[in-house]
Parts: sequence; structure tokens; C-alpha cells
Amino acid sequence: MNSWNRPRPNPRLQRNVEVQEMGLTMRSNEVEVIISEFDPDSSRDQSSEEWLNEIDSMAEIFGWEPRRTMLYACMRLKGPAKFWYDGCKQELRTWEIFRERFLENFPTVIDTAGIHKKLINLKRKPDQSEESYFHETVALGRKIRLSDDLIKNYLIKGLPYASTRAVMAQDPAVTLPQFLNALIRVERATKEGEKRNVGPSGRVDLNRTPGRRSTECIPRLDATPRNMTPVRSVPNTGSFKSATPTPLSHKRQCFICRAEDHLARKCPQRKDFRSGVALNRTTIDRTLTERISKKLQLNIENDASILRGFAGGECKTICAVTETVQIDDFVNEIKILIVPNDAMKYDMLVGDDFFRKKRVSVVKTVDTITILSDDPVVMNVEVDTITTARAPLTIGDLNVEPFASPNSTSKLLDLLNRYRHCFAVDLSEIGCTDIETMNITLKEDKIVRHVPYRVAYGQRKYLQEEIRNLLKNDIIEESSSEFASPLVIVPKRTGDYRMCVDYRMLNAIVQKEYFPTNRVEEEIHNLSGKRVFTLLEMMNGYLQIGVDENSRKYTAFVTPDGQYQYKRVPFGLSNSVSVFGRVMSKISQPLRDKGISFYMDDVVISTETEEENLEVLELFLVEVSKSGMTLKVSKCEFFKRSIVYLGHGSAEGCVTPGETKTEAVEKFPIPTDAR
Repeated sequence: MNSWNRPRPNPRLQRNVEVQEMGLTMRSNEVEVIISEFDPDSSRDQSSEEWLNEIDSMAEIFGWEPRRTMLYACMRLKGPAKFWYDGCKQELRTWEIFRERFLENFPTVIDTAGIHKKLINLKRKPDQSEESYFHETVALGRKIRLSDDLIKNYLIKGLPYASTRAVMAQDPAVTLPQFLNALIRVERATKEGEKRNVGPSGRVDLNRTPGRRSTECIPRLDATPRNMTPVRSVPNTGSFKSATPTPLSHKRQCFICRAEDHLARKCPQRKDFRSGVALNRTTIDRTLTERISKKLQLNIENDASILRGFAGGECKTICAVTETVQIDDFVNEIKILIVPNDAMKYDMLVGDDFFRKKRVSVVKTVDTITILSDDPVVMNVEVDTITTARAPLTIGDLNVEPFASPNSTSKLLDLLNRYRHCFAVDLSEIGCTDIETMNITLKEDKIVRHVPYRVAYGQRKYLQEEIRNLLKNDIIEESSSEFASPLVIVPKRTGDYRMCVDYRMLNAIVQKEYFPTNRVEEEIHNLSGKRVFTLLEMMNGYLQIGVDENSRKYTAFVTPDGQYQYKRVPFGLSNSVSVFGRVMSKISQPLRDKGISFYMDDVVISTETEEENLEVLELFLVEVSKSGMTLKVSKCEFFKRSIVYLGHGSAEGCVTPGETKTEAVEKFPIPTDAR
């Protein structure tokens, strides 16, 4: 073949082959759109690892080879990252080396506590769409690898309306996309309800609640037209003949058989319906599950309808039934809508309007609702104390090992909030155990009495506030005892003060009690071979044990302002250590083989893994809950890799002398003479 007939190469085909081998070529302005900028000095929420993962995903999508990937990554470096690359670009010959060196010089530091605080404070704004709020929350949760259930909890807490939160809490959505679809559906239904709440004048009716349908939108099942005489319907006997309305008489009679010699509650024809009933504040007055209606063999009416805003959206009823229902002492004939079994978690749901009749009162407590008919009895009730729910703990309240896994941290937070009553923030939340009480016996019949010590003027205000705090929390009480020990104010290293009672004269005549304390060597030996530690400390341990009423007079102390006596075990008494040691032994003894060590009020849980540590911690919190005592949140440390306990250090399975001991030896002065 001569040179004239030889086929010439096609430059367009060669260009296509190069593009397939090298990947899609990008201009600089296109790279800026695809890859985000990395500048450590700028306020950014993207870590170095996330930035590299973003580039890897773009390289996979556009088919970039490693050299082109590194080229585009270097184009997006700014600030210190750009300085770093200019100083070592000769060493960065491959994308793998670039990635490894980049992570070493710009390590990923995730502020888990800060992200949890952001999630707690994150609320959906009025002008924010459902998708924007959803993806913003999910993005924060993914940074610390939260589970889908925890992310959904944060999403629900950030919703503005209580009705929407209640509906979403009951939504059966499993995945996050399903949750988003349900949230959009519920929010749209809420907005439609708000539009219907606008009155004829164009103003919003303030008597209607956002997220609820107005009673004007749904016809009342038992409503009576204003221009008609109230009538009572005759019970259905099975035929299709219409009953003749009869005027409503004021004489009381049975709603079931219409007899006047007894009421419905004593009627022999009454069907006994005893099941779970829930009170609900909605415009849907009464619903019943299909399972219960078949069990009771009720007379069914073919009256199907659609309930909007019920069960997280729309719910089509199966039928309706008119029956007599008794709740506590209240009996009423109502029309009930039959719904599918999976539409609600309770067997029957009734609304507030069910009880809005004359001669009916509803008594609501924290966990019970009582319905009273006839004439309610008015009583004078004296409220002693009001118990309020304790605020839930957050990650910011806890001292957690920074290297602990996010999954273990989230499980820890859930566990501590389940046992929130076992933790105290201040004296108002301190517990009191009934395991043991202190009894004081004197060796000789002698009265110990002393005049109050002088208190400096600068410490007088502290003493008065401390006395008020102890009185308020039922730890001390005013006293007229013949015994009186003096009180002293001792300064702390932090600059604060501590109130102490000088019981030396009383201790001299008190019959001593002895309880063996744990051997330090055995407690230190229990830490060997363990790698994860949790340290717990009681909240003023002595003040959580009661003093026998007959022994309180011996604990009396005097101040310049008055005389008081302890209702809890005070510091300074000779038997306080023994009493507290017995209590701690009873709490910790069942778990001694599980990795629990304690010395006085310090408790250590030592295990091999974080999962085992959580299991033992839960077992210990169960025992603490039974005892009624509380731990001090600020003094507890969780999932620590190294600790100092009883003067010894423990880390990576090894026990070593404490730093204070080795430091004393290292700084020991060099001898200068023979002595």
C-alpha cells in the first residue's frame, strides 16, 4: 500500500481516547464549583478527611486519574494549606502520598460536645423549608456518626409546634427519607389547618391552635342544629325503619334500655368494655380499633369517613357504632368511629369534648385521669412540696474521654438520662438512703456544750447563706438541744470556704463503731489489665444518710446566729466513716466481681472495652437507684484511658506509681553532708 492510500489518524478520535484515559478535563472555574475550598483559618464546618472524601467522590464520578485529582485538589488549597503545599510539593509525587501527608498536617478534630449542643439548640425557623431543616440536622448528626433514631429525636425536638412533635413521635417511619416524607405531609396538613383558621374578616382566630383542625371544619358527630328541638334517638333493633324522635326529657333514665328504674351503669344489657383508653386533645372525639369492635360484637353502622390529621395524615374509618361507654363513674351514649388496628396504639381514643357535660369533673394528676359524675366534692388541698422534673443531661455536662467512640458516647448519654434521678447537680437534687441510719451512743452521761467561735466579718455572709441552703434542703433543722458543738470556717485551696463542726469534745465520749475499710493494695490490683475506666463520686456522701431522730440532739452546733442540729450524717463525727463504709459496701458488694472498686466515696469501673464499661455502669446505677443515693455529675469521668487512683496511675493495662510520688523522688535534694 502506497503512502497515498494509508489512512490518516483522526484527531477527534485521539482526543476522545485521551479523555477516557485521563478523565473529564475541567476548567479552573468549573473546579471551583465542583470542589470546595480548603482553608484551615476560615470558619468552616468541613474537616480535612471530609474534604478529601469529597475529592475522591468527584474523581470517581468524572473519571479523573490520580495525577489530575491531585492537580485539582492543589488548586483549591488556601491559606496555611497552600503554604504547606508550596513547602513540600517536591515530596508529594502521588495522590496516596498527598492524602497521607495532608491528614498528618491537618488532623481531623471533631467537637462532639459542640455538635450535640448545636443539635439541641437547632430549631426550625418559620421561613425554613422542611427539606432545609431536615438536611441541616442530618448533616450535623452524620459528622459525629449518630444513629438514625437519635437524629430523628433531634429532628422532632426542633419542630415548632407541639402537635407536630406529637404526631412525628408516633410516626412509624424507619429510615430518614421516610421520616422526611412524613414530616412534609404533616407540615402541609398543619399549614392547611392554619389557613382554615382565618376568619371571615381576614384575621386569624386566636382561639384555635396551629396544627389542629377547627371544629367548624369537621361536623360534630353529636351536634344538634340550633333551630331544632333536642331529640333522643331510639336504639337500633336491627331493622332499617327510622325511629320517631321524642322530646328530650329532664328525667334521668338508662341510656341502654330506656328504663327509668336504674341507670346505665347498672343495666343488665350493658356490654363490659375494659381496655386501654387514652385522653386526647383533638377534634376527633372518639375512635375504637376494629379488633375491639369485633370482640364486643357491636351493632355496626355503614358510616365510613376520612379523618384528616389523624395518625400522621389521613385515616379512612371502617364504619361507625352508637354505644354506651363508661369511664370511671361517667356513663355516656356516643357515636364511635371504628378505625384499623394499626391506626393508633391504644384500643380506644376519646377527646375532651366527651367529658364536657354538666355535672362532670375531670381530675388530672401527673400519671392518672379520673372522671367524676354527679355533684363534684370541693376540698381544700394543702400542697406541701412540688416536685419538678430534673433537666436532662447533655454532652456538655459530662467529662467523657475525647477518644471515646461516638456510638458509645451517645449510648452513655441515653443511659445517664434514663437514670437521671441517680445524679445530682446541687444540694436540691441530693438523695437520701434508707439502707442505714446513724445511731449515736455515749460512753458516759455527760453534756458537751461550747460557746460559738467568732466568725470573721467577711465569712459571715457565706455562713448565713450556707445555713439557709442546708435548711432549705432538709439537711439540718433548728435545735434546742442541751448539746452544742462550735462551728469553724475553713478556707479551701480554691479560695472558697467550707463549714465544719468541731466535734472533738463529743467524739471523746461517743461509743466507737468499727467497719473495715478496703485495702488499698487490693483496690489497685483490681485495675491491672484494664484499659477503660469510669470514675464516679457520691454527692456529699455523708449527707445522704439519715441520723436517727433520738440521736440528732447530739449533732447540735452553734453559730453566732443560732443553734441547729443535723438530720443527715455530718462530717467530723468519729462514726461517720464506719456508717458510710457500710452503706457503700452494701451498694457495691453485688458487683465486686464485675470490675467495681471503691474506696470511701470514690468508685471506679474498670473493664477491657467501652461496651463492657457501659454494661457494668448500668448495673451499678441500678443499685444506686435502689439505695436512693445520688452521684455528683461534675466529679464523674467516663471512658478514661488513664486515671490516677489512690496515688497510683493506671493506663493500657499497667499500674504505675503516681506522678506525685515519682516527682517527690525526682526532686529530692542532693545530700550535702554525711547526715
